[in-house]
Amino acid sequence: MEREIAELYLKFQKTAGIGPATFAKLIRHFGSIRKIKEANEYELRKFLSPVIVEELFERMNKEDPEVNREIDNLYRLGAELVVYESENYPRLLREISSPPSVLYIRGKLLPGDERAIAVVGTRHPTPHGKSATEKICEELVRYGFTIISGLAQGIDSIAHRSALQAGGRTIGVLGCGIDRVYPASNAWLFHEVMMKGCLISEFPLGTPPNAYNFPKRNRIISGMALGTIIAEAGEKSGALITANYALEQNRELFAIPGPIDSEKSAGVNRLIEEGAIPVTSARIVAETLLPSIEPLYPTPVEMAKPVQELKEETPEYKPSSAEQKLLAILSKEPVHIDTIAERLGIPIKDVLSLLFAFELKGVVKQFPGKYFIKV
Repeated sequence: MEREIAELYLKFQKTAGIGPATFAKLIRHFGSIRKIKEANEYELRKFLSPVIVEELFERMNKEDPEVNREIDNLYRLGAELVVYESENYPRLLREISSPPSVLYIRGKLLPGDERAIAVVGTRHPTPHGKSATEKICEELVRYGFTIISGLAQGIDSIAHRSALQAGGRTIGVLGCGIDRVYPASNAWLFHEVMMKGCLISEFPLGTPPNAYNFPKRNRIISGMALGTIIAEAGEKSGALITANYALEQNRELFAIPGPIDSEKSAGVNRLIEEGAIPVTSARIVAETLLPSIEPLYPTPVEMAKPVQELKEETPEYKPSSAEQKLLAILSKEPVHIDTIAERLGIPIKDVLSLLFAFELKGVVKQFPGKYFIKV
């Protein structure tokens, strides 16, 4: 990434009165940070107050030693600045209503990390919460998922550790700068996540772990994931904030059922009553989200190619008998997974495998609620 672009994004980030939601409106309207810089006052006033427009003009058009130091310090730290326009900015995160304009990253964010599940919960888990989280996370790793959490004490730490112990990848989203270890007791885990996954924050280097940062960072945890699992949470747990974000972002919400007489499970049990998918094994998550067959995953190189390009490279493809029957059922009108399974006369898990294969080929598209159409 050009240093000029990095500087513009950091100057933009430092402008008071422009939050992530306003940033999203601006970048989606103008298309790039350069075009925002080149926009005239009249165009910007459609989105910003005159005072903010004036400050933005001033910041964007002059040198800022603080911004230059920030970039230099990132290089010294061996970290990376990923901006909204970057090719490696997380695709799922770009889709949310208030995406961070920049991400500070230590470690390596890989294309395969789009296959991620967020796992969060109470900072003070019960033995049930601990063992259930360990089981689910280890199973998710075997299904090829990256585990995302917030590196807090309790369920978050258990989720990260379980992923690492199972030989998987994990991402820690911080409520402070990526150069700050918080909580201090997680120093070892902080290092392991950085070495075998990555640490991510939208906050500048040196930002302390202020309490108001954590609800804000929760939207990134759910926003980077295909779905969110609430492992254990009471009625007032901060994990429920992440659950709400997942729902707002139109992502699948899962919850691990807990004892009905446990205060620590009151929050998750309520989520299930309200429609969250109860999870007792990773299979449920995999079947809900489709990518349950590892050999069907494209390689990182293939993932970067347009669907059309992949189609052109495989002209010899001919559907099997089962695939032909499935294609005959699908049309431009959405069809529910249960209807497809009933008409094919095969288990849902087998239907999911067929559908996922078709999704990779660009033949089928999924809509919320497990509805599918033929493209």
